[in-house]
Parts: sequence; C-alpha cells; structure tokens
Amino acid sequence: MYCDPLASALLKGLQARYGSLLELQMPLAINAAMAAISHPPFKLRWVPPAERESLRAAFVQCLNAESSSVTAEVAVPAVSDDDDYGYNETASDVTQCGIVETEASSYLADPDCSLGMLHKYLLVKSAFIHFNTTIPSSAPVEQLFSVGGQIEKARRNRLS
Repeated sequence: MYCDPLASALLKGLQARYGSLLELQMPLAINAAMAAISHPPFKLRWVPPAERESLRAAFVQCLNAESSSVTAEVAVPAVSDDDDYGYNETASDVTQCGIVETEASSYLADPDCSLGMLHKYLLVKSAFIHFNTTIPSSAPVEQLFSVGGQIEKARRNRLS
C-alpha cells in the first residue's frame, strides 16, 4: 500500500531510461540480445518464452553473418564444369546454412556455461568477440571530458 507509488515511479523511470532495450525487437536491443545470447552463462535463459523463437532465429542470422568472416573448412562437393544451372552453389549455401543451424542448436542445448566452451563453437566465439568486446582505449572519452571541462571555465562565463 505504501510502496505502490515508489514501485510505479521506479518502473516508469526504468521504462523511460531503458525502454529501447526492453523492447526486444528494436535494433539496439537486438545487438544487446546477441551479446547476451553469445555469452555462455546467459544463452536464452533470460528471454521470455514468447520471444525465444524469434531471438533464436536472429541469433542464427547473426551466426550466418559471422560465418563469412570465420574461415572454417567445410566439406562441400566440388563444383563441376558441366553444371549449367548452379545447383552445386545452392547445395553449398544450404550446407553452410545447415552447419550454422547445427552449431547454434548445439551451442544453445549445451549445458556447459563456462567461457571455455566457446572453443568448441567457432562461429559463436566469433559472435561473442564481436558483440562483447569493449573499446581498448579510453582516449575518446577523455577527450570529450577535456572539451567539456573547457566550457565551464571562468574565461567563458559570458557565453549565453
């Protein structure tokens, strides 16, 4: 009874501050969700059941994008010169999609939650590095604060 205004104010503040991240279909939220899904302790455990399949499909799509940068040797039938209709290229694409789907399913079903498990799943490891790596230098932030500090000096007190 007494905490209801406090709870509603907190929920309103969280929605105002983090609303774009709480809506899981927004582009910024998708990147944050991919960072969490590619992190082994979290995977899809935190996702509401209604959103799991859509985020799983987005994760597979993310791994498809990562598969172009990861050079994994895949056993694909050789392309023959007498193939006029490009069937082998389609088979190669289907094989690659199948490999990505299999790796995503295996990763999400694996009960291991340690970071060492990423060595078994190269595409997931690549996605983990892509989404969970921080900027190696704080120089841009320090420059921003330096410029901001110059604005509040006594020599600039007449600026409106």
